[in-house]
Amino acid sequence: MIDLHTHSNASDGSLCPSALIQCAHGAGLSALALTDHDTMAGLEEARREAEKCNLRVIAGTEIDVSWKPGECHLLGLGMKGTGAALERVFHTLGENRSQRNERIVKMLEGLGISIDYERVIQRAGGDVVGRIHFADELVAMGLVKKRQDAFDRWLAKGHSLFQEKGGIPMKEAIDAVHEAGGLAVLAHPMSLFISRSK
Repeated sequence: MIDLHTHSNASDGSLCPSALIQCAHGAGLSALALTDHDTMAGLEEARREAEKCNLRVIAGTEIDVSWKPGECHLLGLGMKGTGAALERVFHTLGENRSQRNERIVKMLEGLGISIDYERVIQRAGGDVVGRIHFADELVAMGLVKKRQDAFDRWLAKGHSLFQEKGGIPMKEAIDAVHEAGGLAVLAHPMSLFISRSK
């Protein structure tokens, strides 16, 4: 059995890359693709751990693509490295994410909620700071009981604090994956919000 779409705490996963590999090995997987959002930072740690348990790690990433009305994420699988184009993509998406996060902080302040963004960054533990880390901080502050409550109340699409991060054009994402030696694969297509026939 294999899993071609996983996240570590290098983006919005719960486990560090080595713990993710241990979990995959314990579940009987023979291969795992580490596809963190907009980064490949956890790959080396995952590979080191995988060598100990003879599990194959497939280098990957997940890229936000501009798409309406839903969300479109593109997986890059079997990457040979990052390459200049993919580094530019990661940089652009990182800037978009930072600007979105600043808007969320200001909107929370508008609701009378003073959130320490430095703690949100620390909670993320890496370069990719997302809504999930805001949700975890809101739990820690005692404003909601669990992560999902923060999304249901504020952070999910259609709620008061939801802010678009902004993706990149599909062709740019595909070209960057191909330049890095990877295969471009559409992730969770139901999130596109288009009909099955389309």
